[in-house]
Amino acid sequence: MVSFPIYRLSTKQKLKRRLRLITVIFAIDLTHDKTLVHKINLCIRNKTMTTSIAQYYIRELEDWKETLDFDMERIDEMHEWLEEVLRFNTVTGFAGKAEHHLNQLFLIKQILVNLRFKLSDFEKKIYNKDLPLPNEIITEEIKYYQQQLRTDMYEAEKAYMAVKYDCDTLLANTIPAQTSKSGNIFFQDNL
Repeated sequence: MVSFPIYRLSTKQKLKRRLRLITVIFAIDLTHDKTLVHKINLCIRNKTMTTSIAQYYIRELEDWKETLDFDMERIDEMHEWLEEVLRFNTVTGFAGKAEHHLNQLFLIKQILVNLRFKLSDFEKKIYNKDLPLPNEIITEEIKYYQQQLRTDMYEAEKAYMAVKYDCDTLLANTIPAQTSKSGNIFFQDNL
């Protein structure tokens, strides 16, 4: 399983992780996620809180979806920064580099969106009437597909990190040069 740093998780995400371990749920709605609370309550009523393969897969899928959402937010932020720097283009040759990076961000975001769709689609297949499938029903095909998603997630994260690194490097090298040439207060306040 791909592990993701705990510092990247929001309070809501941390609470969801804790809720997975609780066997008795008091009348709380800390997550504001009615479907999650409903699924946990169904599991408690049917005494199926023991970890199954499907539950493990579901947790893994939820972690991946949260990571993809976070990565897509970061892509949007980088896109805004590149466009902002591009508007004040005072550095020679920056426009071509920025366009290249904007295209790379667009492509990687499409990959992440498609993967997010695959994860949501697969999650539906490992539920039976709002309950995770029992271990006996988990087929080799389901296991293979989960492994394929795991590989796809790894490759997508690797590609995202490469694009992010390139964009961060470009911005780190360009913003100070542009700020010194233009005297733009926007960049001086945000550095």
